[in-house]
Amino acid sequence: MINGPVDFVAVGLKGGGLNMELVGNLLELVNSGIVRIIDAVVVIKDEDGEVEAMELEDLDAETVAMLKPLTDDLTGMVSLEDIAMISDLLENDTRVVMILFENLWPIKLREAALRNGGQLLIHVRLPDETVQQAWEDMSGL
Repeated sequence: MINGPVDFVAVGLKGGGLNMELVGNLLELVNSGIVRIIDAVVVIKDEDGEVEAMELEDLDAETVAMLKPLTDDLTGMVSLEDIAMISDLLENDTRVVMILFENLWPIKLREAALRNGGQLLIHVRLPDETVQQAWEDMSGL
């Protein structure tokens, strides 16, 4: 069951393998209870433009062991359409980690509001460009 807001991110990496700093940051977010990974797929576009998609559990054994805390609850919700959309955006010799995650932190906020007769009215993700422009506008005052 999914109770918190869900976000989708795709992180592109040029060449090489899975970035260990990225994996470490994901593990930190999961272990701290901030997010829960709902699904994750690695898409690789090789030097010739051929595309391959892999679930995390299909990676090499060492990587799978390291990612175990991230793969316990995977749902398969990232669709073939999602993979096709992202692969069309990739340059050759690029891989992308597509991650669908549930934000766990708003759940407690919503529950506290409900216990006290309130409700969580809205949760909106602002585009980066909007936030940056607002910040620049404020800085110019």
